[in-house]
Amino acid sequence: MKRTFMGIEAGTFQLKSAACTFGLFLFLVCLAPMYRQAWGQVGAASLGGVVQDPSGAVVSDASVTLQNSASATQRTTHTNGTGSFTFSAVPSGDYTVTVQHSGFKQLIHPAIHLNPGDSLSLLQLQLEVGEVSQTVSVSSNVAELPLDSGQLSSTISAADLDQLSIVGRDATELERILPGFAIRNLSSTNAAPDFTQVQVGEPTPYASNGAPVAGITIKLDGANLTDAGNFGANLQNINDAFVSEVQVQTSNFGADQSNGPVVISGVTKSGTNKYHG
Repeated sequence: MKRTFMGIEAGTFQLKSAACTFGLFLFLVCLAPMYRQAWGQVGAASLGGVVQDPSGAVVSDASVTLQNSASATQRTTHTNGTGSFTFSAVPSGDYTVTVQHSGFKQLIHPAIHLNPGDSLSLLQLQLEVGEVSQTVSVSSNVAELPLDSGQLSSTISAADLDQLSIVGRDATELERILPGFAIRNLSSTNAAPDFTQVQVGEPTPYASNGAPVAGITIKLDGANLTDAGNFGANLQNINDAFVSEVQVQTSNFGADQSNGPVVISGVTKSGTNKYHG
């Protein structure tokens, strides 16, 4: 005697369920590379500039290479008809830019540091006439103010994390060194938090420029660590041992941020091209 469910034989129903489950599994497997690619762009920086010759005329079709100083990974592009170039979705870190074009000396711009979320432009990229085998190194300034965004932000750098005192092993403790931050009101008085008691699930102990604590969003590599239903409590602490930098945006942040008014974004440390441990 055959069993039926909603008019469908049991064997047929089980076969269709298995097929749907397998189809969903294949869909997720195909979606995973796309997700990783999109996730890698969250909280990344961008770097651009304009390449010119000694007379100030733009140089098109020049080869521009961006190399990470720690991992030695490279990305290469070419200048367009207006002599400009852009590298987008660049992870934070230290970089070297190399510009080459036939009839000009090779131009090297070292020691460029990108914070998470930066949008910077290199200044004074002028090529000198000569052989490509000849090299010119420059140390011109980088436009430190974002050119395409009005965001107001500060960065807790790797040096801050290494050199400043952190009691509770939580990088967000260093919010106290940033302008506009103060201890939030924990009770009827402004009692200082006890960082020796490391707790997960508590709102950040600092408030920015009078903004409510529930308006502070904490992110790590783009993943939201804030429990919106628990007065802005954090689901995980940003441990200072595994993050390289923490960017704190306090006003006018870009469309890539979904909420605010304060967004704290941590970036985990990247690897290098040499083994160390």
